[in-house]
Amino acid sequence: MKNQSEQNIGQTTELQYAVTTAETADAETKTTAATDEAANAQSSEEQRKNKRKIQAKAATKNTVIAALFSALCIVLPMAFHAVPQGGLIFCPMHIPVLLAGLICGWQYGLVVGIVGPTLSMLTTGMPPLATLPSMLIECAVYGLVSGLLMKFVRTGHVYADMYVSLIVAMIAGRIIGGICKALFFTDGEYTIAAWATAYFVKALPGIVMHLALIPSVVFALMKARVTEERYPKIKNDGQNDSSSVQSQTCNETGERR
Repeated sequence: MKNQSEQNIGQTTELQYAVTTAETADAETKTTAATDEAANAQSSEEQRKNKRKIQAKAATKNTVIAALFSALCIVLPMAFHAVPQGGLIFCPMHIPVLLAGLICGWQYGLVVGIVGPTLSMLTTGMPPLATLPSMLIECAVYGLVSGLLMKFVRTGHVYADMYVSLIVAMIAGRIIGGICKALFFTDGEYTIAAWATAYFVKALPGIVMHLALIPSVVFALMKARVTEERYPKIKNDGQNDSSSVQSQTCNETGERR
């Protein structure tokens, strides 16, 4: 009986030790999980803060660039109007609007397409008030379409992306501008021949200049790091990750605005 009692006591002790060990291990596991969860939460919060800072910086930079392009909508036409019919031939006001869409995004391109011609008319009288509505529509389409296509077109080549976005935007703006002019601003006297002559034949030197100048300006600004590179080269993992985060953040900022 004594041996059996000692065995029972030993078994009870072992059982208590096993339970205590299990409880201790469980407590340690819970503590570790809680610590990891807190660390993950802190890391996520820091990432969100960094993301908000990058978004605010990108929004500020895009706003400044868009304001500069709006000012160019006043300055460039004044320079080109020194040439007889320079505004009709070279379409200088289209340049900053298209640049705004390609560089800053469709929201900024749309705003510059509306604000730029309006400021130019108020300060210099160009374009005349009678032609301002149709030009507003045309320029707004330029900025909107160029920015949208630059966002979604990804061929893997910067110049290919820019030329697709630029050419489609220039065609869309001319088509929609011509339709609006025929329907709302000319009392039915606007013909296809007049539209083709004004938007393509007479403006051919300007079209060629835009196709040659605008992509080169955008590419030069990317190389100068004034704007984010579209396809950044991989220097090291850290720099590449940073560039990717900044590019994605800029796009998300544009979408929310």
